[in-house]
Amino acid sequence: MSEKDQYLLNGDYNLYPMSKEQFPETFLEEGEDFTDRLYRLVKDSTRNKGDNINVPTIGKVLAVKKTAPPTPGGPRSKINDISNAPISTCLQIYVHTKFDIAKPIPRNLINPGKESTLIYQHPVYEALSSELDSKVPNVGDEVYVLHPLAHGYLNRVGTYLGIVAKGGVPLAKTPVKDKFSAAVQRKTAIPLAAPPEPTECEKDPYGADCAWRKGRLLGKIDLEPIPSVIRPNLRLKKEVADAYKQMRNAAKNDGIRINATDGFRSYKEQQKAKEKWTKKGKPGNAATPGYSRHQAGIAVDISTWVNGEGKTKQKKGSSAPNPTTAIYRWLQKNAHKYGFVRTVSQEPWHWVYYGPNEAAKRRPSWT
Repeated sequence: MSEKDQYLLNGDYNLYPMSKEQFPETFLEEGEDFTDRLYRLVKDSTRNKGDNINVPTIGKVLAVKKTAPPTPGGPRSKINDISNAPISTCLQIYVHTKFDIAKPIPRNLINPGKESTLIYQHPVYEALSSELDSKVPNVGDEVYVLHPLAHGYLNRVGTYLGIVAKGGVPLAKTPVKDKFSAAVQRKTAIPLAAPPEPTECEKDPYGADCAWRKGRLLGKIDLEPIPSVIRPNLRLKKEVADAYKQMRNAAKNDGIRINATDGFRSYKEQQKAKEKWTKKGKPGNAATPGYSRHQAGIAVDISTWVNGEGKTKQKKGSSAPNPTTAIYRWLQKNAHKYGFVRTVSQEPWHWVYYGPNEAAKRRPSWT
């Protein structure tokens, strides 16, 4: 059993511990494994009637940390992973939302005393940018947040999206005795405003323009077409597309013709790629849907077997990790100057954009 399976089965999220043997196969949907199903159970167990944990909601701030280190694997660290300027600290807040109906809160949030432990049983939320770091709420304010479970079943950290309204500190009317009596109190003690209207990608996360990264929906991104004589209608994130065009023009001036064979992929396109390679017995040739850098619009596949012409097919069996074509030698020498780095040792065609400064640091020794 994997570490992730064991982590969940130990009883996290208040689910009754169960083993894989106790889990009936008929309970699984087509193409779904045990962990996927349990993930859905976890999300379903946190919903109230008609609530959707995958869209932003409004909650009350219980505590604030202005300069906390980003949580490993949290939303801020994920943004840092693809940022040209990672930030070492971020705003963190503890928030009570409608999905925390079974969690008690202190009777006095200003001076919680021994009941302060109740605050830290709630999810913590991190700001995604320095701009949001500056929008520091006070205890009792209403804020927009995206619940940790919207990012994946092992996530403990949610996303802080901004302040809704400044408000007073809510006080419970009677002492907190247990989870259930506290839940009844909070229905009147903490009134929650209606959630914002879902965005286009929140309504359909698998839409053609919806980006994903590390299993998390990023939302709709600005995509721009890139030129290619091999495969038309390819797109990349605008910043990446601009860098790719600059690199392509520079190569052309050196007598090298660069052409892309793949760019941005929607969730469904990544799913098809995974299914195709799985049927061929090589599932590792395509990332799990939601985890490919192609889905964030920052990865481009470049024809490195021929000089960008696309007229000559790759010779059968020519799968050497370092092709000796002129186009690959040019990329090997110059791609990092335009922000691109080869990231997969067995895929000389796969290049990821990090920006020129970061790309210079990330160049692997095996390229």
